[in-house]
Amino acid sequence: MVALRPVNTTRAFGLVCLAVGALGGCGSADPMEGEGDGLDTGSLDFSTEEIRSTGSPPWVYGGSLPMLVNPKVVVSQAGHTLRVMGDLPEGWSGVVPYYASVETVGARRALTVVYPIATGASASLDSAARTFSTVSGIPFRPNGMAYPTTGPSYVNWGGFPFIAYNGGIAFHGPITYTTTTAGGERVYDWYLQRGPVSHGCNRMQGEHVVEVAQLIGFDMHNTWGSNVRVARRVPVQVIRDYDRLATGEAVDVDYPRWGGARAPTGPTRVFPTWSADEMPRIVCADNRARRTSNTRVPDGFCDYMPSNGRDLATGNPLGPVLVDNGTAAFSASSSFARYTRSPVRVGSDYMAAELATAGTATWRLPITRSGSFRLWARYAPDENRNTRASYRVYTDATEDSGQTPMTVNQRQPGTQGWVQLGVYSLNPGAKVVLSAASSSDGWTIADAVRLEPTP
Repeated sequence: MVALRPVNTTRAFGLVCLAVGALGGCGSADPMEGEGDGLDTGSLDFSTEEIRSTGSPPWVYGGSLPMLVNPKVVVSQAGHTLRVMGDLPEGWSGVVPYYASVETVGARRALTVVYPIATGASASLDSAARTFSTVSGIPFRPNGMAYPTTGPSYVNWGGFPFIAYNGGIAFHGPITYTTTTAGGERVYDWYLQRGPVSHGCNRMQGEHVVEVAQLIGFDMHNTWGSNVRVARRVPVQVIRDYDRLATGEAVDVDYPRWGGARAPTGPTRVFPTWSADEMPRIVCADNRARRTSNTRVPDGFCDYMPSNGRDLATGNPLGPVLVDNGTAAFSASSSFARYTRSPVRVGSDYMAAELATAGTATWRLPITRSGSFRLWARYAPDENRNTRASYRVYTDATEDSGQTPMTVNQRQPGTQGWVQLGVYSLNPGAKVVLSAASSSDGWTIADAVRLEPTP
């Protein structure tokens, strides 16, 4: 999954959280005991070049969701989820994005969005399981000094909001990044690791914490100064167990887990999520040479970013989408192993099952609403491949939706490396399954599938 860059969008998973006391928290001995906000208050007026060079610009919300009426938050330490609920403003007629759900309750329309988070590596460092009534935060927190009891530390806050709800315990950005160079400019890739890895705070994808700040009342359509604090009465319920809906279903979110994070068992509702690589215009960086604090940016401000890759309302791809074996949407039986021998591959590697070895490989397709799609498969052809590799498309999450299998000779290359599997009407839960039989006459290769919307 993907977090944010100051210029473009990219991905990965975060690792480090430092203790900084009240409005800076994440692991002080007593998280309710304040030590100041942890900011270097002598260095709050950052120039544009300083912000760009440190990878921590202000972030602007360009999505469709408004600030909610009577918002509340539920944090699950076991599930590593954050659920935001609240009522849509009366008369609001904007687009409800595909990852949000709306329920009509009398005259109200109640919205719910679920996000992946990281929690404390030790339960003793986490907040007590109870409800807090107020959040107090910094909408724009640039990289800078923090002052924990262990001494001053420089922390990579990324410019994302920092929203405290229990003394020093807060929702904030992923902290960790990697850097690359693009067009002569340093590019920062911020990333989240979903699991028990922080020192008490709840780390989030950078784009997600910006949207949460918007939903609970920070108005991230504004561009904020780095010395501004915002307080709102927002109940935050922290529970050690899995979050559960009124139906009894456990709450989960479609985002990969890190070690120590386990999926709930039994009836579970898995909420979709979004990432900035696919939806770069929902949240974007404010890199203007001159900024006016607490001033609403013009509509369409984020249009300088690449176009969104999904339809905001349905979540379905707007163009071709590739699902590689290296993504969380791919899984395979133990008979498939990872190889890099063939240069004719997608990504850094591919999976393969040996001659006369049975097994399956599965690609889950990113379909959120019903639609028509053309499917393609990719493999690394060679003379020792399986001539009867079997691809079967399942049009929804049920086993009864399996279509007639298509046999592919993997010794023969496809058109520009791709073999067409056909056009299908696909629904949420759709997948492609590649089967290797014990009678196969060669190696069975699982690399990637591609889907393209059709008119």
